[in-house]
Amino acid sequence: EKKSERAKWKSVKSSPKPVEVIPEGKYRDEKPGTDSRYAIISHRRSGTHFLWEVMRQNLGVGLVPGQCLWDIPKIHDLFSAKLLQRIKDRKSLYIMRDIRAVLVANYNYWKNGEKRYNLSEVFQKIPLSSYIRGDIPLDGVPDELRAEAEQLFYDPIEYWIRHTEWSKHVFTIRYEDLKSNEKHTVSKIANYLGIKFDPQDYKELIKLVGHLPQKGKISAWRDVLTDDDLRFIWSKVGQRMEELGYSEDITHA
Repeated sequence: EKKSERAKWKSVKSSPKPVEVIPEGKYRDEKPGTDSRYAIISHRRSGTHFLWEVMRQNLGVGLVPGQCLWDIPKIHDLFSAKLLQRIKDRKSLYIMRDIRAVLVANYNYWKNGEKRYNLSEVFQKIPLSSYIRGDIPLDGVPDELRAEAEQLFYDPIEYWIRHTEWSKHVFTIRYEDLKSNEKHTVSKIANYLGIKFDPQDYKELIKLVGHLPQKGKISAWRDVLTDDDLRFIWSKVGQRMEELGYSEDITHA
């Protein structure tokens, strides 16, 4: 049945759209006026905007005072040697987040307010446990998402595993560390970027940032995922999570 849904999704016809030509050295999310010295890489819903704003307020990184969007280019793509080569002259940071939080955040994002692709109607009919297991029909997925949709939706756990390949190649921080040990984590970022930073001058964010931002504890996923969900996730990705510093029972924070 799952295969038939996948085949059905692949067979959906849509109006052809012009192919976006991305100039060498740039990529999909880069806008005019961005600070090309840096790049932030992340899986969707892993703290990109939060990291942007922390860097802007504390390290002076970014071109537009009071604004975090588009100051620094972002990359959501899976790792590839070609993409790594294209950003070789930038100071690139990879921010990763506990997969349990990523699964919940992405599910809520698609279900409760994402505007660009308007998939909320599809996700309103899908339980969280089904999304985690990739057991979902996706008729009507727009062309812009088709390159990544098969794994982003049909196998989100495997997609997260593949995305963390970035952590082997660029400077990496964890969202949980940035939230729970801000001064120390920002000091590490500053050292990597070659920027002077005094932890005594750390400026804590006073407003939420990002798309559909939510204020909550790092392990808020515990209030949503069932024991069966947690066991399923760990059976699929537990070894990789341990390699990245996460434990089965609690997010390392």
